[in-house]
Amino acid sequence: MISIEPEAKAELFEVIAAEWFTSIKTQVKESTSNKYWNLLNSYILPKFGKTRLSEITYDCVCEQCNQLLETGGKKGTGLSAKTVSDILSLIRNILQFAIQRGMTVACDAHSIHVKSQTKEMRVLSRSEQEKLCKYIFPRFAQQREKTQYPLALWLLPVKPCLKDSRYVLLIRTALAQRAIFRNEK
Repeated sequence: MISIEPEAKAELFEVIAAEWFTSIKTQVKESTSNKYWNLLNSYILPKFGKTRLSEITYDCVCEQCNQLLETGGKKGTGLSAKTVSDILSLIRNILQFAIQRGMTVACDAHSIHVKSQTKEMRVLSRSEQEKLCKYIFPRFAQQREKTQYPLALWLLPVKPCLKDSRYVLLIRTALAQRAIFRNEK
């Protein structure tokens, strides 16, 4: 059985991560604390937990970020750039915490950045916007007579059949077209 000396054990990533978490837990909201805890236990500690701070290099952190982007997550299809950025931010904070405690780290991870993924968005043509508005506004007028909900709330049931950015575009298009429609009267 290999024993780890107390001094060496203190420089393990998991030890300093636990100290960092304890120090910030009371300074953040409970939901933030829960998010940090989940990210630590799901993605950071399994990779770096038993690693000495002096062995966590730039290449190790970059490799982990790339792996999480490509094959991370429960389904193995990769995590979003936002989630990987959040994970990287926690790693940076923990390494900075170690530096403030006088520990030696190989890399503070501040020079590592996760490139955000931009998805292509299809913009509706003028004729598609007009068709959409011809469909929406008569229904909105009927619904508006029954309730006082604004257009955006009326459109919420439409959301499940549309992808994220198209839903936002749908609302913006409808609101803009409604403003134009009012001005033309």
